[in-house]
Amino acid sequence: MIERVIIRNLKRFREQEFSELGQLHLSVGPNNAGKSTLLHALAIWNYCIEEFRSSERTGSKAIEIALANFTPLPLNDFKLLWHEKTERRYPVTDDMDPKTGRQKKQQEFIHIEVEVHWQDRRAEPQSFTVALRWHNRNTMYASPKGGWEEFRRLDHSGDLNQTAFPRIVYVPPQSNIAAQERPLDEANLRALVGEGRPGSVVRNLVWRAWRAEADSRQSNPRIPKPFTQLRGQIRDWFGVTVLDPTYEEGRSRFVTSGYTTPSKTELDWVNAGSGLLQCLIVLSFLYGFQPDVLLLDEPDAHLHVNLQRTLLDFLTKQSRTQMIIATHAEQFIQRVRANQISFLTPFGLRRVPDAAAATLALSEISNLDIGALLDRKLLLYIEGETDEACLRGWACALADDPAFVRLGEAMSRVAFVTLRGGSAEEMLTLADRHFKACRFLSDAPRRLLILDRNDGKWQAQMGRDEQLLVWSKRHIESYLLVPAAWVRAAEAAAESQFSLARPCAAKAVADFFTEQSRGLTVDWLHTPDELFREVNAKRMLFGARREKPEDGYDALTARLYAEGVVVTREDVSAAMRPDEIHKDVKGVFGKVLAALA
Repeated sequence: MIERVIIRNLKRFREQEFSELGQLHLSVGPNNAGKSTLLHALAIWNYCIEEFRSSERTGSKAIEIALANFTPLPLNDFKLLWHEKTERRYPVTDDMDPKTGRQKKQQEFIHIEVEVHWQDRRAEPQSFTVALRWHNRNTMYASPKGGWEEFRRLDHSGDLNQTAFPRIVYVPPQSNIAAQERPLDEANLRALVGEGRPGSVVRNLVWRAWRAEADSRQSNPRIPKPFTQLRGQIRDWFGVTVLDPTYEEGRSRFVTSGYTTPSKTELDWVNAGSGLLQCLIVLSFLYGFQPDVLLLDEPDAHLHVNLQRTLLDFLTKQSRTQMIIATHAEQFIQRVRANQISFLTPFGLRRVPDAAAATLALSEISNLDIGALLDRKLLLYIEGETDEACLRGWACALADDPAFVRLGEAMSRVAFVTLRGGSAEEMLTLADRHFKACRFLSDAPRRLLILDRNDGKWQAQMGRDEQLLVWSKRHIESYLLVPAAWVRAAEAAAESQFSLARPCAAKAVADFFTEQSRGLTVDWLHTPDELFREVNAKRMLFGARREKPEDGYDALTARLYAEGVVVTREDVSAAMRPDEIHKDVKGVFGKVLAALA
């Protein structure tokens, strides 16, 4: 059983250790976080062991591996295996170049290393490292890091009954089943699996399981009665009966295999549903190869949640075979212990405190969030996308304010997270769940929440939670009630969209605010009059529509649109001068700067 794996310079990992790999272990994480790289590393290690077995090298000589014969996974260039596609470096030496007077650089190859620690069948601890060196896109060299003598000692000179090395089989994600299968030898089986086509070998593996059970010369297979067990599992899970596969050497061109339905209709596997095929692939690899270690890449795909649970329960009970599984399935994660989970993130491997933390991170965090966590340090939770538009415009408007000279750089480190409405309680709960998931993935980010006033419900909460900011006015749009800024924004928009409308746009703004204030001169932002403090600026500026004369009024943006001018929230907020921006807004940006200090 494999207990520990150390991977160096392979794909997403510069160096990563996986430990405590028990009888069943899950590699979990978001897309493109590297959870399948553990499986690929072990598949490459096993491939090299099998190649070493047929070599007669001695000393420190490496064997050449050609891309055309490389079967662990599909590649069109060996450089794709190397971390950040970097296969060599050029460190500076102490020697001086007499021509340039500069220190010389020396080429140094970067080796991929896969170091595996395991217990052999006698329960004795063993370890072995495979090293890979790039040569060109079609060729690389592999060598046993401990030397050929150490390899031959562990391998018992190629005796497969005595070798200390575990037999590892990789099962890639499901592919479509082939219409027909020719009989395949070991090399061609491995090649099709490496191309990500497990559905093209399933009949061969069913036939191999049947032959292992029927062959009287094989009296002691690793798994007793493999075909009977495969047939029994398929019958229990799907209510169909696997037929005996057929192939006559020297006469048959294809291996045939199929099943009978409860109504006794005989069908080929091409008629089976995706869930049945997924389970058949897993079982055929297990019983056809009978490996010591089975590497399963997303075996939960295409399975109903109840069948996911059934499959995991089955895999857990396979005491003769270690299972290492890459998965997203919450049903898998929730049914194992925390120490059976390695959670992969772009920031490295995380050990989970409990299964709930892993499922929370997978359900709450999107790939966009991952990108934000990589590049930014502050998560700013807001109610909607329009809030972000206002805040970005104000940040631009404050660029010339000496108190906010660092704001432009700070905003590049802010990731906006939209809560998309709902009650204030729902939004706060959603923000808490999302941030908890983010903090599981990375310790770096901080957060601020900015909510509308909501009739004062959150004023008491603000005193207890420094991360919660609540607008003192009704909506964030209330801070856009600056007529002069609207005039500037409307004129600028008209200049770029329809220059002839510039005078009309400015007049529309002036008429609108005169109408709304009933002809009074009003400081909309700062007047203490409760009537103006409670005004619904979101409707007034952006939402109101009049179907009939008695319905009220059209919003300001609707009037500008009628003049041929489109003005957005960001246009208006960016057109404001620093002295026109309310202290509440400046207070929010002060909190942003403090959080990123």
